[in-house]
Amino acid sequence: MVFIFDCDGTLVDSEYLNNRALSEILAEEGFPQYTPEKCLEFFTGFSLEDCLRSIKETHGAAAAFNDRDIIKRYTARTIANMERDLKIDPQTIPTLSHLHSLGIDMVVASNGEFEIVRETVWSAGLADFFPLRKIFTKDMVSYPKPAPDLFLFAIRKSQSMNAYCIVVEDSVPGVIAAKSAGLRVIGITGFAHDPIKRRKDLLAAGADYVIEKIEQLRDFVNHPQKNDAQIHTGFAKAQSK
Repeated sequence: MVFIFDCDGTLVDSEYLNNRALSEILAEEGFPQYTPEKCLEFFTGFSLEDCLRSIKETHGAAAAFNDRDIIKRYTARTIANMERDLKIDPQTIPTLSHLHSLGIDMVVASNGEFEIVRETVWSAGLADFFPLRKIFTKDMVSYPKPAPDLFLFAIRKSQSMNAYCIVVEDSVPGVIAAKSAGLRVIGITGFAHDPIKRRKDLLAAGADYVIEKIEQLRDFVNHPQKNDAQIHTGFAKAQSK
């Protein structure tokens, strides 16, 4: 069995930090209307390239910034923010330890920049669970979430081809990507700005079940037959397209 975790907003409370960094940079480029709250609303779960593409499509020639420069500045600012302000649910490490003790494989599949995801995992104290060989990011595939490529790539590279897989995601693009890959998805809302709305959005996107806190995964793995029958989140066989 393998759990495929998203990183930002799922394992750590970093979505606001990331979007604050993006908001600051966009303001410097002449777009102060993209507040951190607006960035959260518009861009949660999408790759930075897709966010910048959306802004350029909206504003046309006025958005003549250099994507590489934005990504470089965003990466540096996000890492600096993380070192000061990154938060983690106190039950995350005990929960991951429990999953590990059961022999469950775990990997990260994130739409974030690899450097940022790596630093996030290390800063949060999760490197023992997710060494570099178990961190997969959008840089490694042609198409990020909501395309299924990243999840299919993670399955192949994690050597979990014959395992039953389930994705844990906090975003709509992530849920869509997982379902497109033929995987079951548990949505999580614990770090969402509006957990009630996020729950509705995740279910509408196709999540098989939604939890509030990561510690609820313990009940899932401890009672898989009950969960499969009662909440319809049984494990789907991993596909390897």
